[in-house]
Amino acid sequence: MSNPLKSLGDVLGPRIAALEQQAKAQISLTQQVREILAEPEKNHVVAAAHRVDKQGVATLVILTDSSVWCPRLRYAEAQLRTGLAAAGLQDFAKLKVRVGGAER
Repeated sequence: MSNPLKSLGDVLGPRIAALEQQAKAQISLTQQVREILAEPEKNHVVAAAHRVDKQGVATLVILTDSSVWCPRLRYAEAQLRTGLAAAGLQDFAKLKVRVGGAER
C-alpha cells in the first residue's frame, strides 16, 4: 500500500521552505529597522516588510503598535533609507506606516 500523504509532502515541502525564507527575511528586516531607529520609535516597531507592486515599485511597510507613532516613523524616512542602504538592503520608493499587532 502506497503512502497517500507522501505526494502531499513532496508538493508542500518547497512551498513551506519558501514561506520559511520569507519569514526569516521579514524578521531580519524588522531587526534592521529597529537598529536604525532611535529610542523611543524603535520600541514601537512591530514588523517591517518589503513589498513590490506589479509596476515594480518597492514599498517599505512598517507596522507599529499605536497610531501615535505613525507620523514619527514617517518622519524617519530619510534615516531609514540611509541606514538600509548602508546595510546593503533593498531601497524603497514608498514608505507606508500602519497600525498592526500588539505591544511586544
